[in-house]
Amino acid sequence: MWAWQTQQWFPSWCGSARPCRPRTASPPSTRVAGAPDPGPLLQVVDTVLLKLLIETDEEDSQLQQVLGSGMRCDVEDVEAFLRKHQRLDVLARLWRAHGRYDMVLQEWGALLRRAASGDTAGAGAATASAAGD
Repeated sequence: MWAWQTQQWFPSWCGSARPCRPRTASPPSTRVAGAPDPGPLLQVVDTVLLKLLIETDEEDSQLQQVLGSGMRCDVEDVEAFLRKHQRLDVLARLWRAHGRYDMVLQEWGALLRRAASGDTAGAGAATASAAGD
């Protein structure tokens, strides 16, 4: 049974309250010789998961949980998507996870300017995200 059947983002056979999907690639010493590095695949999986959660998770609870556990997606790959969906709060969290604090300040500044001008499209999500930061 998978996530869409149980409203959880991990298989039911996992038996744990945490996702089974590893967040980091195996150290080179434990990988099978000649096996490809799983890092790029995990990056693609995280990118697809982030996009699906943005489009389907109306309460943001699952999105916040996934963001809190760490994402391996490339920010440049999802930046246009997040801007299109007015999710500058998520973009700022991804920039922060990658150590790009200058970009974090730029995104939060844009959110604050938007909120001050009365455009509340991203302000509610920003408030929820700020609580998680």
